[in-house]
Amino acid sequence: MNLKNERGQILVEQMLLTIMGVSLLIFALGKFREDQMVAKLVGGPWVKLSGMIESGVLADPATAKGRHANQFDRKASYDPNE
Repeated sequence: MNLKNERGQILVEQMLLTIMGVSLLIFALGKFREDQMVAKLVGGPWVKLSGMIESGVLADPATAKGRHANQFDRKASYDPNE
């Protein structure tokens, strides 16, 4: 087996694999941009998380605000005799 004769074939195969890899990467990045997949992954859960951060309830902020504990009508007394 003479490696000198096969050096050209290895180079051609490496170039073909590189071109295929770059083409696949360009296609995948275009698809991500077109479908806005990253925006959905980042923005979708943020709505519920912002409600949790603001009010402690896992819901959108408008719904969570009304369900926060300080919005309940409570009658409490600090005097234990009452």
